[in-house]
Amino acid sequence: MFNRFIIYSFAYASLVFAASIPRHTAQQPLLLPDHQAGGFKSNNIHVMLAFIESGSKMQKLAEIPLNTRIVAGKLLCRWGWSFQRRARLGQARCLSLGLNVPNRLSAIKIAMAVTVEDRSISLERLDKIMCRITPKTDAKEKEAMKGEGELDELPWFMLRDGTVELEDSSSEWFLRGRAIQSFECR
Repeated sequence: MFNRFIIYSFAYASLVFAASIPRHTAQQPLLLPDHQAGGFKSNNIHVMLAFIESGSKMQKLAEIPLNTRIVAGKLLCRWGWSFQRRARLGQARCLSLGLNVPNRLSAIKIAMAVTVEDRSISLERLDKIMCRITPKTDAKEKEAMKGEGELDELPWFMLRDGTVELEDSSSEWFLRGRAIQSFECR
């Protein structure tokens, strides 16, 4: 009799505790609405490009702002209050990471993208970012390209393209020994 009483009271207590657990109809997202995929403003995003200089085997990183064309060989320095102050005074000489992006590369790829607050963006948003390299051309090459109808720019590359080989003649991004004039990511 005593065992039956314990079993019934345990079952009753289980029902009472189960009824007291709150039931939510839908799960809430963990991210704030402005940080969800695609929620960042594009002028607050910087793309990290991993590259290997011609004649080197060491990979380096450069951080360039989205929707801004960057001239190769220009010194990049970190955004911050000192940069903003120099920009107001007309003394800004650099753009983003304290690195001189070279104009001769053997390979490049999109490594990641971050906001100006150093938060990484979602993989869905990163997968939509495209970058392009514009090679330097002299007057003779420009005249030849006008006659042939070729464009001066290489195709866009994305994260899914992986490492883009710039010195491989079978690559669609082959530079044909030319230097790089500018970088651009959108």
